[in-house]
Amino acid sequence: MLTPQDLESSLSFTLRAWDRIDDTVETEDFATMDTEAIYGALSGKMREIPFRDYLKRYLYRRTEMLTPFSRVETEEYQEIVTGSFQDSETPCSFSARTTRLSQAVHNWLTRDDVSRDSVLLMGFGLYMTEEDVNAFLTRGLRDMALDPDDPREAVCAYCYRHGYRFAKFRQLWKLYEAMDGGVDTALIGENHPLNRAASRVTMEEDTELLSRLLRRKGSGEMTPARRRVAETFSRLYNEAQALMCSETAGARPTPRSLERVLSAGIPVSSSGNLVPEALVRARKDFAHRRVSRQRLHRILAGTQPPGRYDLLSLHFYLQSRRLLDCADRKEALQRYIASANEILTGCGFGGIYPADPFDALLILCMLSCDPLGTYSDVMEKVYAADQAEETGETT
Repeated sequence: MLTPQDLESSLSFTLRAWDRIDDTVETEDFATMDTEAIYGALSGKMREIPFRDYLKRYLYRRTEMLTPFSRVETEEYQEIVTGSFQDSETPCSFSARTTRLSQAVHNWLTRDDVSRDSVLLMGFGLYMTEEDVNAFLTRGLRDMALDPDDPREAVCAYCYRHGYRFAKFRQLWKLYEAMDGGVDTALIGENHPLNRAASRVTMEEDTELLSRLLRRKGSGEMTPARRRVAETFSRLYNEAQALMCSETAGARPTPRSLERVLSAGIPVSSSGNLVPEALVRARKDFAHRRVSRQRLHRILAGTQPPGRYDLLSLHFYLQSRRLLDCADRKEALQRYIASANEILTGCGFGGIYPADPFDALLILCMLSCDPLGTYSDVMEKVYAADQAEETGETT
């Protein structure tokens, strides 16, 4: 019988991922054939963890199930989630459209990915803490944590923090939408009888929250958290351009130049564009992480916000060159992870996560003698395998 420690270890995506990374690095092939060793590890068990597994593991832990994790049927989880949503009187959608709860829960427990709104609703329906919701957003969705200046997310976070149910969110959201130009304390007071000290404290807290959010209402400005991500991307992009200039002594690099470096191993079409993501079959999780000049142009033009993997890719390029001469590759990896975590967590994203195959790829590449070259070689093999899969050939 598993001990509590063994059970937790078996359920930990992080510990299992580090074990796989250690097994790869410690093989005899890694020192002389790092590309093949890394590609072999990626082709084995390293797959992006679908959202359904995060949700099931959370439910398994919280309900302290005794049945082995692999033997619990989806229907059992569905009963737990449906019952919890009904008990907490939480709808399965923020909109007024009629969506059946049973169908929504089934989708959450069977899909690789879900919407950000779905996670916010699970926060109420499953009585999650603010920390729980942030973990789902940053790990399960690979997205930003709750934005304290986004009106809806700020109200959700406030409710999670105080243990309020969805009815409280609905009340505060209606107040926010009804007010314009300032807080109407009389309107708030209608729902807070002042004959109890607890109600007065709650009213003061509600007023403080709404006052803060109403100061930004209608401004159309980017929230500080989103602005921080955009500014960090701009800084990393400029540093990458400067580094390329110093290494090539050429003209200032363009998005196309960076694409050639960061996506060197990816094949291009006759028009010179990277193979479309929609055609990638072998590793779709890598296809969505790659850097293309079109994506860079959109981010620089402000028509698309930069994401976690945009920051991670630029940072990897910079560190792969800056730490190239570091003789101790494990020290280089530690410095890489520390600086990456500073950037990612500073922007509201989760830090380096070895259970994410793309993160694991970058970790393994940083342990090789030529991180950027190894990365390109691995990506070339990934796409060669994809083409072989499409034609039915073997590699």
